[in-house]
Amino acid sequence: MKIILIILFLFLQPKFSDALTFKRDGSVVSSSGVILKKSNAEKYQKALELFNIGQDVEDWPISNNNRKYRGYFGETMLRKGAPLFSIGKVSGSGDKLLESIAKNNGFASEDIFQIVLVANSSKEFQSKNNISKDTLNAIDNIYQMLQSDPNLASTPDLEVMLKDLNSVMSKQAQKSIRDSLRSIKDSVKSEVEQDSSVAEASEGGAGSYDYGY
Repeated sequence: MKIILIILFLFLQPKFSDALTFKRDGSVVSSSGVILKKSNAEKYQKALELFNIGQDVEDWPISNNNRKYRGYFGETMLRKGAPLFSIGKVSGSGDKLLESIAKNNGFASEDIFQIVLVANSSKEFQSKNNISKDTLNAIDNIYQMLQSDPNLASTPDLEVMLKDLNSVMSKQAQKSIRDSLRSIKDSVKSEVEQDSSVAEASEGGAGSYDYGY
């Protein structure tokens, strides 16, 4: 009887697998179009939303929980409890790498990605990169606006986004944000490129793993 069941299982398994579509963004879709597993971007954004409102993030790896997650990074850059960034499908180097990470985690641009990273960065990261309180305040202000206005977060161009904020943010504050992002971009890029997990993923080594989230 067991042998018959094993044969049936082996016979039916390919048909079941063929009915599923495993997309590059991490999502899994059935042949009928039902989403069985959400994309990495959707799951990260949900984790970030929970973190922002002070709720525990349980279905996504977070920083400073004494565990290194393969396929994710940010442990040394983010403050405790912040969701790590998914790097399972990233590629490229330099600006292209930042763009790839941004897209992989549901951000419209690398500028938005950097704003979120700095707003949720650890004290060590801020000190290492000489990020002043004024810079943090400016970036935190725009981060708060991003949380309250989804349309801003989906704007791919920082200049367009800042232009939309003319009525609520002074020109000086906008300039501070521009200057801040320019000054820390190389630091962020360096941190990202030096991370062994990111290096492995960008070379194609991490793309074949399912990290359980």
